[in-house]
Amino acid sequence: MSDHRAASSVSRMYEEAWNSDSARQALLLLREAHDGWTELLSTAHNPASDLDPERTLRTMHQHAASVLMWARGLDDMAGGANGLAGYPDTATAPNELVDAAVYACARAIHQLIQIGRFKPGGRAFPVVFPLTFKPAALMWVEEGALPPPEIDNGPIRSRRRRAYLNRWAGRPMADGLAEVRAYMDAHIAAAVGVDRLQP
Repeated sequence: MSDHRAASSVSRMYEEAWNSDSARQALLLLREAHDGWTELLSTAHNPASDLDPERTLRTMHQHAASVLMWARGLDDMAGGANGLAGYPDTATAPNELVDAAVYACARAIHQLIQIGRFKPGGRAFPVVFPLTFKPAALMWVEEGALPPPEIDNGPIRSRRRRAYLNRWAGRPMADGLAEVRAYMDAHIAAAVGVDRLQP
């Protein structure tokens, strides 16, 4: 049995059959989380904004983790033998975007670490509370901020870590979250009777 097939049987162990109603709700929740993240980022860039920086960071992290969590759930449900017809089974045919999102989701939720950092004025600083600056960008954390590679052992975890590093590490979170939303919209929206929206 190939690594991908073995991984597929393990990662889909708790797989449920495709359910349009559940998938529709998950897609709408993903969109709402992304909309909330985008709106908060826009507000944080407004010079007249009086947002509390510490609370803003926590809320943005919450929205980003929600986008990633709903995307992971949709991928789990849509892929596999009982999934959505025509949806790419990312367990057997890896997709770098989905792998990066699943990795970031695991780090954000299971490891309870920050998945992003503020990059003020073009110079990177680690996040320190209380924050006393307006963010110029919120970036995905670099490799040095991740757990050691040995934590991510096994073919699936190491593949997802590589995807995260190749695609997102050190880059703006806005781009990655928009990509995830667009991917899920492209593959799920029509099947659940939701108009495809642009992020």
